[in-house]
Amino acid sequence: MEGKDLTQHNGANHLNNPLLQQNRPPLSLEELLFKSIYFVNEGPEIGMHISFEILKSFCIPEIYTVIITHIENMVVYAVQNYPTYNVYLNLKGITITSIDKYRDFIMKCSTAMLKHGEYYNQLQFIYVIQAPTFLKQLLTIMKTITPYIINNIKIVPNEKKNK
Repeated sequence: MEGKDLTQHNGANHLNNPLLQQNRPPLSLEELLFKSIYFVNEGPEIGMHISFEILKSFCIPEIYTVIITHIENMVVYAVQNYPTYNVYLNLKGITITSIDKYRDFIMKCSTAMLKHGEYYNQLQFIYVIQAPTFLKQLLTIMKTITPYIINNIKIVPNEKKNK
């Protein structure tokens, strides 16, 4: 994937995020990974933040394995260096259509994480930020697939916009 401009997907620039729209050369895959999946130190524990809005801008089948390996490496780091960790999953911009579009990625990522059940021993919570309204139905479906972590998922209420 080296040398490939991952900010261009299907001939169009999908990076509407100001964080990524700077007058600069195209971002490398490593830069994109660390802008979309990163840690924030929370004192005695650590929080892994995952931004769907940025991730979707470069998530293509040719690099699913690279993205999943990055996530696994970050979880291993958290498990080896902190007593507990949280995951903050920002789902801004996710739709039913995008879930369908990235279904293969979601399944591969889930399968990879499920192989390592020990990762969940130190996982406190998965905070879902900017969750769409259909997420509760999705969580009901997910309970049948991943019942032992579903209780650790917390949906953070969206902030009410002032009118």
